[in-house]
Amino acid sequence: MSFMRPLGNTGLTVSALGLGTVKIGRDKGVKYPNSFTIPDDRAVTELLAQAQDLGINLIDTAPAYGHSEQPVSYTHLTLPTICSV
Repeated sequence: MSFMRPLGNTGLTVSALGLGTVKIGRDKGVKYPNSFTIPDDRAVTELLAQAQDLGINLIDTAPAYGHSEQPVSYTHLTLPTICSV
C-alpha cells in the first residue's frame, strides 16, 4: 500500500496523511481542552521541515485557521517540495 495518493484529477500526488495548521494561526475560539501558544516562524519552519522529512507534503490551511497561511507560505519558499493546496 502506497503512502502517496493522487489528488483527484489534478495530476498532483500527495501524502495520505496531511498536516493541519489551525494551531499555527489561531488560538482563540477553537475547541481544544487546553490553551496553547501560536508558534513563532522558526518553530513553524522546523515543524514543516519535519513533516517533509517524514514524507508529508499535504498541508491543510484555511482562512478560518487565522493567519496560518502566512507562515506556511513563507516556509514554502524555503521548503519548495511541500505541496500546499
